[in-house]
Amino acid sequence: MFAWWNQAMATPGAFTEEAFARHFTDDAPLVINGVETMRGPAGWAERFQMIQAATDAVEIVLPFRYSFQQGDRIYTYHVIRSRAGGKVDCMLAATTSPRCAAWAS
Repeated sequence: MFAWWNQAMATPGAFTEEAFARHFTDDAPLVINGVETMRGPAGWAERFQMIQAATDAVEIVLPFRYSFQQGDRIYTYHVIRSRAGGKVDCMLAATTSPRCAAWAS
């Protein structure tokens, strides 16, 4: 999923509801700092379309710094590089998903 995400970020129009539905369930939330920011493929598409429009480049660095699976969930700790308005940034992110098979694709 993250390799797809990197390619989609570099391809205008690739972040569609249908594309996210291949990777996330209808009730999959995005939680940032403990606050749910949106839910479901339509929400994921809208959010990442906005990020794509506001940035020059964003990349999730692969392979992950750390990842593991527990039960039906996968957890990752990874680096995100970005560039917007001439400013380069780097951040660490932690994610989890109940849909493990999709994350590997």
